[in-house]
Amino acid sequence: MTKFQNIYIPVLFILFVGVVACSPKSDTPPEPVVVAPETIVDSATLAREAELEAARRDSIRQALEATRISYDDEGTFAIQLSAWRSMEKAEEIANEWKEKGFQSSFVVESGLEERGDIWYRVRIGNFANREMAERAKAVLAREHGTESWVIDLSADPVAAGSNPL
Repeated sequence: MTKFQNIYIPVLFILFVGVVACSPKSDTPPEPVVVAPETIVDSATLAREAELEAARRDSIRQALEATRISYDDEGTFAIQLSAWRSMEKAEEIANEWKEKGFQSSFVVESGLEERGDIWYRVRIGNFANREMAERAKAVLAREHGTESWVIDLSADPVAAGSNPL
């Protein structure tokens, strides 16, 4: 390197630093950021919103659970909807319930043929326990305006003496 180059590089550096140091500076402070009061969210508000969301989800889960009906082939409870003298009419009604989504609707024959006292009972079931049968009964009343009653098949002589048709 020559002597000229040894002086040239430091001089250019000093000139650069001088230009940067002497450049005009802004004397105006930065604009403050204005936040509307309704957009300020503290941790208590966030916690409350999370709590409300959890409660909403729990409420939805409970509502869905209250309308969930599960059947059990070995269950000892059923819902009786109606009784008819005509087997055809009873089967027609049972089929209407199947079309409404109650695939477990069936007809049970009851009475004594020799006395001419035969009834065909339309039922939905079987349910594992009374609670599930009561839940189904409530759904039938609320969603279909249907009156019905819970039958304990273990204590029902009709159920013990005959099979669903």
